[in-house]
Order: sequence, then structure tokens, then C-alpha cells
Amino acid sequence: MSDDGFPSGWDEARVQRVLAHYERQTEDEAVAEDEGAAEEPIEFDLVSPAPLSSTEAWLRRRQVTGGGLGATRFVIEEVDDPVEIARHTAQRERARRNRDWLKAHWSELLPQARGKFVAVAGQEAFIADSVEAAWAMAKAAHPDDDGAIDQYVYAEPGPRIYAHHG
Repeated sequence: MSDDGFPSGWDEARVQRVLAHYERQTEDEAVAEDEGAAEEPIEFDLVSPAPLSSTEAWLRRRQVTGGGLGATRFVIEEVDDPVEIARHTAQRERARRNRDWLKAHWSELLPQARGKFVAVAGQEAFIADSVEAAWAMAKAAHPDDDGAIDQYVYAEPGPRIYAHHG
């Protein structure tokens, strides 16, 4: 890391170019880029200070930061190690399988999942009153699945209104 806080080879201009790229993207372009990333090696990856090497590390980080992106400090690093790229690619694939499983089984989970947290690991759902409890059950059943995902299920179905402040 350089004296100005940027990783080696990065500077303010490069960060601004990356940010501008993603801010200009339409939703369809972002989806296409995400889908394409799974098919080819990535040139950089966003990692938090502790690597996402296990569900336990992810859970620990969520507990420390409260789970929100606003509370997490991100470091941008260029990753060119083929082993590390393969590990991240495999992790994304496991997460994709868990997301696809959740999508396919959503209607089965809804009645008992309303107002609760769902963690999915090993293409199996774990429903609990807290995110920590859902993650603990998922980790106990599938300790090697570092592609586990979670989601809160609103208690009442219906329209949601979202606003962007900025």
C-alpha cells in the first residue's frame, strides 16, 4: 500500500475511472458484465480487509459491521494470481447455485419464512429469527460452503417504496 492509501499501481484517477464506469452502467449492462465475469478470469476483485475465505469469516465481519455496506471499509486490489482468481470464481459459482436454489424454492419457504432470516448453504435453507442464528445453522450443516447467502423476508407481502438520497 502506498503512502496515499492506494494499493500499488492505483491512484485517485484510476479509482475515479472505475467508479465512473459503474455509475454509467445501465442495469442490463451490469447484469451482462456480472454474467460475463463468471465465464472469464477477472482482472480485479473488491475485497474487504479480511478475505472471504469462509462462512465463519463472513459471519464474524457481519457481526462486527452490523452487516451493512456503509459500515464496511473496502480496499481495491488488483488480483492476478490464477489460484486466487480460481478460488473466487468457484466461490461465486457456489453462491450462484445457492441463489438459484432459493429462487426455485422460494414459494415453499414463504409461509414459514415471513419476518425471519433465511440463509442458504449447500442448496438448503435455514430459517431463524436472527441472521446470526440462520448463519450458525448453515455453517453447522455446510461448513465448507463459502458461497452461502442470506436474506431477510418481510413479514407482510406488498409494495415497497425505495428512495435514493444523493
